[in-house]
Amino acid sequence: MVFLLTLIAAAALVGLTGLHLYWAGGGQWGVRYVVPEVDGKPLFRPQAVTTLAVAALLFWGAAILIDVASSGFLIRRYPLVVLLTLWVYGLAFAVRALAGWFLVAVLGKGRKTVFGYYELRIYGPICLLLGVVFLLLALVLTP
Repeated sequence: MVFLLTLIAAAALVGLTGLHLYWAGGGQWGVRYVVPEVDGKPLFRPQAVTTLAVAALLFWGAAILIDVASSGFLIRRYPLVVLLTLWVYGLAFAVRALAGWFLVAVLGKGRKTVFGYYELRIYGPICLLLGVVFLLLALVLTP
């Protein structure tokens, strides 16, 4: 079961990496759904370099998950780097999921926006799944 969840999480991260590379290259599909709004205006405008940085971080996470699920080359050679990545990514995704849910569902911030709609139905659950997978692997692999 953990193996299957790890592969699903890795596939999600690879897909998200591709989407961020598309946006960094100037693609516009889906942009209006992923940036929070205040009074109908985007809260921020992501720059290409920051979007590329996010893509690189997502790709690194996918690479770690794929390595852990398959050969284990990285964890054998660089156990501290892999474990640190698992813990940091796990906590980051879990906090992101809970914070987004708290802001939109509990406090009602942006509940009636396009972003709020997708936050509760897609972004938050994906982040929660990713957080659980990373933290589960971190717990299992930490000596």
